[in-house]
Amino acid sequence: SLFDGVTYPWEVLDNIGDYIDQTKSLKEQDIGDGTSWHDYLIRYIESDLRYLSALYMAAKAEGFTLPEEYQQDLDSMQENLEAAAEEYGAPLEEYLTDICGDGMTYDVLYKMTEINYVANAYAEQYQETIPTSDADVFAKYEANKNSYDKIKICFYEEEYEEGAGE
Repeated sequence: SLFDGVTYPWEVLDNIGDYIDQTKSLKEQDIGDGTSWHDYLIRYIESDLRYLSALYMAAKAEGFTLPEEYQQDLDSMQENLEAAAEEYGAPLEEYLTDICGDGMTYDVLYKMTEINYVANAYAEQYQETIPTSDADVFAKYEANKNSYDKIKICFYEEEYEEGAGE
């Protein structure tokens, strides 16, 4: 099957839908460099989890408090999910399993959402505290051009017949 029992993040799947053959396993499909879509997605998920975990732990260590708008979303999450489950025609836990995959419960989804909110809110706040000017950015770029300037060039040959396409 396409997913081979793996639950991938939907936002990622939405972005790759045009590039995959939905009749084949992602493990069998190459992204173009010898890597399967499955392996690419697993690396993406692992990288995202490391990023969120690092931010979440830093926020907790600093005693960061979740901004009110995020807290309000968390506070209304169960009510919103229960309404969605009712519209779907299933109890909440069944709805979550159907939508998110085996093992998903409200408590797990709540904690995942909280971690995501704390990490992102903390990152937003942290970025606002970093004083940067155009001169600072340009100086950093100049000192590290090889880290920033990356290009991948692909060549291919195609036969061309004189007068074709006229």
